[in-house]
Order: sequence, then C-alpha cells, then structure tokens
Amino acid sequence: MLSADTVISLHSLYRQIEDRKQLAKVAQRKISREEYGEEWIIEGIYHVLFAIKFLCQGSGYNHLVFDEAKRFIDDAIEVINGCFNKENTSAYRFFRLVGTRAV
Repeated sequence: MLSADTVISLHSLYRQIEDRKQLAKVAQRKISREEYGEEWIIEGIYHVLFAIKFLCQGSGYNHLVFDEAKRFIDDAIEVINGCFNKENTSAYRFFRLVGTRAV
C-alpha cells in the first residue's frame, strides 16, 4: 500500500519533470527540432521517472523520497536523451514502440 508521503514524493518528482516538459512545448513552438534537443521529453516523461528509479537504486538512494530522487533528474534526462538520439524516429514512435523498451 502506498503511503501519503510516497504519493506526495512521487507527485513532486513528476511536477519537476512536468515543468521541463512544458518548457519543451514552448520551445518546440518557437524553434526547430535541431535547435532544441529535449523536445522528446513531451512524450518521454514517464521514461525519465523510470530511469530515476534505477539511478536511485544503483546509488543506494530511495526513489520514493523526493529530496533523494530529485538529484537524479538531470542524469535520467541525459540517459534517456542518449537513447533517443541513437534512434532515427519521432519521439512519439520512440516512446511507444515495443522495440525501444530494450534500448
């Protein structure tokens, strides 16, 4: 069962990434894909959260504690960005195709 603290922590982490997602949407409307490298976050926000979980676990931090997990936001974005940049497809397709789950 999830505690209230866990739900609040996960929501706080999601909000941090959601803020970046909204910035990406604004930037996407203003410039081309080549000029802004994080437009994929619009489709890949949950992948970032998933990566944060693994980075926390690998470093001995609790991914359910916001103050511990938030330090991995940039690292998780960098990891997912690296995977996305290897593929030659749209963000929508990349984050929905079964084959990319193995990337």
